[in-house]
This record gives sequence, C-alpha cells and structure tokens, in this order.
Amino acid sequence: MARLWMLSAVLAAVAGVAFASEVVQLTADNFEHDTQVATGSTTGNWFVMFHAPWCGHCKRLKPTWEELAEELKGEVNVASVDVPANRALGSRFRIKGFPTLLYFSHGKMYKFSGSRKLETLKDYALGGFKKMEAEPVPSTPSMFDEVRETVTGVVDDALRDIKKGKYTSPRVLILALPIVFLLFTFIVIFAVPAPPRRPAVAATGTAEGKSDEE
Repeated sequence: MARLWMLSAVLAAVAGVAFASEVVQLTADNFEHDTQVATGSTTGNWFVMFHAPWCGHCKRLKPTWEELAEELKGEVNVASVDVPANRALGSRFRIKGFPTLLYFSHGKMYKFSGSRKLETLKDYALGGFKKMEAEPVPSTPSMFDEVRETVTGVVDDALRDIKKGKYTSPRVLILALPIVFLLFTFIVIFAVPAPPRRPAVAATGTAEGKSDEE
C-alpha cells in the first residue's frame, strides 16, 4: 500500500512538471513590475492575451497560447490577463472584446489582428509585429482611476445580478447600502419637521431688584 502511494505521488509530481504552464499570469498587482511596458525596460518583449473566463473564443485559443509560450520560451514572454478579475488593466488598455492580443516592445504597443493559428502568432511575435502601427503604452492608472474602476465594476456586477433576478446577492446589497443611506439622510433632513422652539423667557430679576430698592 505504501509503495502504491509513493508511486502515485511520483507520477503526480512528474505530471505536474510535464504540464507546467509557461504562460505568465499577470494581474493588476504584478503587471507593471513584471513587464515594465510603460518604461520599455529590460524585461523583454511581451505578448499578452486579455481574456474572460466565460469567453468561448478564449477557451479555444488557450491550448494554442500554451503551445506558443513553449515555443517562444527564452525569446518572448507570453502572458495572459483575466480582465474581469483585473478591471483596472482592462480599462488601462481599453479592452472592448475578448480575446484581445497585445504585443509590447520597447515602450510601444501593437494590437494583433488576423489568424490565431500557432505559426501566425509565432511569426508575429518574432518580428511580424513591426509591420503593424505602434501605439504608445498607456500610463499606469492613478489612485482615482483605480477607485473609479472598482466602483464601476461593483455597479456593473450588481446590475448583472439584478437582470438575473438575484436581488439579494452580496453585490446588489453593497450597491443598495449607500442608496439607502442617502435616502435616509434626505428624509431626516427634509421630511422630519424640526421641533418647535421654546419662547424666550425674559430676564426680569434685575428689574424687580431695582423696584424693591426704590
């Protein structure tokens, strides 16, 4: 039994090594640090797939993307970004559809268009991108941009839940709380009548004192 367990563990370890992905997973936290695309520094060229988990085209491209990363290992960094989980990056690079393939080289950005076959992608990554029009890499978002993107994401998710009839989902409740608070504040300020003022009491002590002395 112990030998069988050890054999299973060895096979699992070998399988893990064999199927280890060469695709770099980028997030809002590590994107600029790892790629340095805004400065065009020394981390090399990057070919990045911006995708969504529910996107059928993205799922079909994934095996090719994995194979591309294997073939370009040591020459071009192949990466992916889950846009719904990293909305700030989607906003920064103006991602409107999935998958969107962007190539970054020396502070410039190139948008891939064409066949998504392995050889086509490989030729593009190894120099074909130079035939395309380059765009400047958008600057890193400010704190205000990140907050705005977070709020926009919460609102979008809540509206999506409302359309699906999920009125009590956490995202809907998060959206509803500030609205309820504002309504309550409005009612307190404008709808609740103010308590009546007490009439001012005249100070007569001094006058009476003077009258006694007289």
